[in-house]
Amino acid sequence: MRLGARWVSTALRLTRLESGFRCGAQGPRVRSHGGDRAQGALQVMPRTARAMGLDPRRLTECEYGIAAGIAHMERCIASGVRTHAQMSACHVAGWGGWNKRLAARPEQYKQKYIRMAMR
Repeated sequence: MRLGARWVSTALRLTRLESGFRCGAQGPRVRSHGGDRAQGALQVMPRTARAMGLDPRRLTECEYGIAAGIAHMERCIASGVRTHAQMSACHVAGWGGWNKRLAARPEQYKQKYIRMAMR
């Protein structure tokens, strides 16, 4: 699957929001993910990279990390994402949780993230 021109602006918004276009960016440690950090330009979690058959050690390599983020976006589309707001939700909550109501704190964060991504 190819994302196509429709999703370019969303990919750019998410990259700016997540890493400021820095390929080597590493997010804070996330307790709910075993202390893992999101990595790379699109801030992909190592567990997510592994689930997609990718090498999480390469996420901070520019081309590889961007390809991983695009692969994640493709999974989101395959899971039913149709709008930019839905893609933002999927990016932060994953293709299994973007369209479900999460526990209170994660849901609040997801909604905040969507608002930030839509600016």
